[in-house]
Amino acid sequence: MEKVIYLLWRDAQVSPDTFSHRLRSEVAGQLLALGACGVQLNLSDADVQPAAGLRQENNRPLPDASLSLWLDSANGAKFQRNLATMMDSCSRFIDFDKIDVLPTSQYCL
Repeated sequence: MEKVIYLLWRDAQVSPDTFSHRLRSEVAGQLLALGACGVQLNLSDADVQPAAGLRQENNRPLPDASLSLWLDSANGAKFQRNLATMMDSCSRFIDFDKIDVLPTSQYCL
């Protein structure tokens, strides 16, 4: 099993509430349907707004969300097809131009 983590930036034309809702509903469900063994979302949304002053800010722009996936394998054609499908379905509200997909499975941690 492998874990893949994505940092996500919201498209400026999409409201924070819409961005969070779509990630929770559409994206998480689609990823599970495509074969993810688990999905975890960490969102900068209204639920955590009272603690915004405690957020660590070293670089801007800060991501609006992080998405963790647990997969049988993050290598191979199936993962690439599923990644392309996810990016296509999310492109209307996630700015993928700001995201680099870097495979880390070659690194021993």
